[in-house]
Amino acid sequence: MTQQRSFVHWWRAAAAVTRLPAVLLLTLVAGCATQLPSSPGIAISRSRLARARYVEIIYTGRQLSSLDYRDHLFHAHTLARRPPCQPAAPREGFRPPLAAWVWRSDLLLRHPRMATSFLRRAAAHRIRSLYVQIGPNLGSFREFLRLATDLDIRIYALSGSPGDVDNPAVPLGAMGRVIAYNRQHTARFAGIQFDVEPYLLSRYRTDRRRVLTRYVRLLHALRRRSAGKIAYGMVVPFWFNQETVGGRNLMGIVARNADSLAIMSYRTNRDRLLAVSAGALCYAHRYGKPALLGIELRHIPDEIHYFLAARQVSRHLQESGGRFYLNKDPRSFSHYARHYAVPGSEISFYPHVHTALRYTQLPIPYPAFSGWIIDGLGQFWIR
Repeated sequence: MTQQRSFVHWWRAAAAVTRLPAVLLLTLVAGCATQLPSSPGIAISRSRLARARYVEIIYTGRQLSSLDYRDHLFHAHTLARRPPCQPAAPREGFRPPLAAWVWRSDLLLRHPRMATSFLRRAAAHRIRSLYVQIGPNLGSFREFLRLATDLDIRIYALSGSPGDVDNPAVPLGAMGRVIAYNRQHTARFAGIQFDVEPYLLSRYRTDRRRVLTRYVRLLHALRRRSAGKIAYGMVVPFWFNQETVGGRNLMGIVARNADSLAIMSYRTNRDRLLAVSAGALCYAHRYGKPALLGIELRHIPDEIHYFLAARQVSRHLQESGGRFYLNKDPRSFSHYARHYAVPGSEISFYPHVHTALRYTQLPIPYPAFSGWIIDGLGQFWIR
């Protein structure tokens, strides 16, 4: 990704358990959040409303951040399906490796002392893999890669944006540059990881099938381009386990095509983390792929979810300029089909870095589990 992710993005990745068949989206979503117009109200698709039983409206703080149409009621701690495998006893003596995403790579590359300090601190905390955001000039990574190699830290190139599904030449080009760089240098990238989140596209809500179909085509293209040349991984929200494309489970499609998975499983409670991540871990095991579980350290605002019956919304529609709007504030209804809050503290450990690091010592009873990956560490360690 060429930009740091927004709070809405993180939310979609973390609360997306509610996205299930219609896919809420967690993880949150940069540039795609629904904005509350001052007038005449919240835009409503009358055709989608007619096919739905409920409308879910989510506020992040006081900001309206998401609206979706649903057939069923969901809660942030429920799942629609049982995972396709059973947990197994954790591997005896297995000490989960630690990794971290590094989005502020520009600072590290411009300031060698800062880079040295960051890498030494990572090594001291047993972080052996860093997924570092790259740009077009890979030559600027030469010294950073050398320092990391001396400290026995693997550096993975990190790239990707939602628009890659429409322009696959961009991620394929990034992969090609990393492959070429590795051929010419002894201190190399250990692989490449893509954070492509198609649900952040503005048209995702109205054309989800086509967007996800293009996403799957991109996975196939990356697999062909990487074969025998470089290992490539994908960052995925855990709720991909609830989506299908062409009649096949989307998480299974990702696991089959990528060499590894990094699951945005952001939960501060172990049982809830296991509940939302089980499906992804099962598909990773089915296809023999290692899977990292993600934990969050950035500040995540609280969210409030309101489920209104479609008929409730219909009674408060107003037409303006050929479009329809909900002309009543969703927070002012006297009755909801469901109503609950998701505290940010259930998603992120912010600002408790040491608590997050202790959390990574917990056993995870799935064979595909290959360690933890931390988001947001740079805000504390890159200064």
